[in-house]
Order: sequence, then C-alpha cells, then structure tokens
Amino acid sequence: WYADDASACAGLEALKDWLLRLLKEGPKFGYSPKPSKSYVVVNERSIERARILFSPLGVNVVTSHRFLGGVVGDREGQTGFIKSRVEKWSHILNRLAEIAVEQPQAAYAALTKSIQNKWQFTQRLIPNCQQALTDIEHLLANSILPAIFGCEISHPGEKCLLSSYSFWPSSCPQSDRDL
Repeated sequence: WYADDASACAGLEALKDWLLRLLKEGPKFGYSPKPSKSYVVVNERSIERARILFSPLGVNVVTSHRFLGGVVGDREGQTGFIKSRVEKWSHILNRLAEIAVEQPQAAYAALTKSIQNKWQFTQRLIPNCQQALTDIEHLLANSILPAIFGCEISHPGEKCLLSSYSFWPSSCPQSDRDL
C-alpha cells in the first residue's frame, strides 16, 4: 500500500481477521490503521452481518464508497458519484466557455489537457455511465465549441470531430461516410 492506504477483498470473516492482524502488526512497521476512517463495502444482503462484525471496531459499513478516483459498490452509489462529478464539470465547462470568448486557445488547452481526461477516466472506471454525461456533451456542443471557434457549429459530424467525442460512440457518426 501507499502511505496510509490499504485495501483488501475477501469474505467478511477473512476481512475482519486481516484487519485485526493489520491493527496488531501494522504499528511495528510504522503503519497505524484508523478503523474510524475505514470502510467495508458490501452488497445490501450482507450489510447486517458486516455491521455485526465491523461496527465494534469502529469501521464504517456501506454499500458504496469512493475508491482510487472512482466508486465501488451499488448502482445507486455510482449514480450519485457520477452526478456530483457532472455538476462539478458542468460548472468548470461553463467557466471555460466564458474564458473561451477572450482566450480560446487557453480554454481549448484546459479542456483537452485536463478536464476531458477526468471524465474519460471516470468512464473507464464506471461502466455504462455515458447517459449521465449527456449534460457534458450538450455543454461541449452548444457552449464550449462555439465559444472557442467563434461561430455556431451545427452539423453533428463537425461537433463530433471538433470535440473528440470518440468516447461517446452514440454521439458520433460510425464511419466517415456518415459525416
């Protein structure tokens, strides 16, 4: 693990044994786990059993939680995570659209070198989240790109090519002849 991050995947009893051993042996190696900052992610049918095992240790028992830039757990947790990300990215994209009027190259660089990578990364981590990103697609097509290029972009093929929609296959023509 890195610094103070550790993770494990196992049955509940084995996971509890692992945690107890880590609590005992970790300090010998400079690692002092804090159960109150730890989470056990389980499915809904295992939550009561997990609470019985882990609550006495102070471990949080949940059905989803952030992990390594994404989220693990149930669909509801994933949806909430994506929704919060889209709200944040939408705010950033609205600001970029304002900036693009005066500084189109800077806005384009920020879009392609930073923010775009964030939602592409999220799409790789969380399967089937494309539908939740339609607000981002709308902002790109109707705010950001027109501001960067200083004109309306109306043809779907142009929008696709100019905004690197390759990670939104449903939004792009499937071949060059569709342009």
